[in-house]
Amino acid sequence: ERELDRWPSHTGPHALTSADGMWTADTDCTALAGGARRCSLVLTATDGRVRNMQFDIDLQWSRAVQWSPTGHRLALLVSGEHGSRIAVLNDPDPAAGGPDFPQPEAPIDAPYVTAFSWASDGQNIIAARANGLGFALVRIDAEHGGEHVVAKLTEPANFLYPSPDRSMVAFTG
Repeated sequence: ERELDRWPSHTGPHALTSADGMWTADTDCTALAGGARRCSLVLTATDGRVRNMQFDIDLQWSRAVQWSPTGHRLALLVSGEHGSRIAVLNDPDPAAGGPDFPQPEAPIDAPYVTAFSWASDGQNIIAARANGLGFALVRIDAEHGGEHVVAKLTEPANFLYPSPDRSMVAFTG
């Protein structure tokens, strides 16, 4: 059997490896004046390909980046002037383009996504968000963007914790 050529790993202690083991997500952070940090997301393949993405995410403190449980699709919680929404990078290869936004742009007056987790099928994302009716857990089709309310909540959920098989999710406010 032939050994795969693997590039040396330069990942930090908070790096995340894709389910198929082919990609690693890490952050490259720079200290700014006053103790602040500016970070970018760095995706590295086992064959040495690298993709730098200008998302200000620090994996030491954030659950805003999650690999799909079935391969190497990457979901990112992106904040912008219209609130937070989920972006999906279907292929981390730099030549692939993206990421795609399966959710429509949130209106300015709409509350935002606060937390998310991949569903066990790797095709759907469970997100905590608010809509015109209040707070809810929604299932978002990561490919086509359809959204379905799974449960209504009495308060916002700031963290989602999937069960080991991802068939259930617990949340905290």
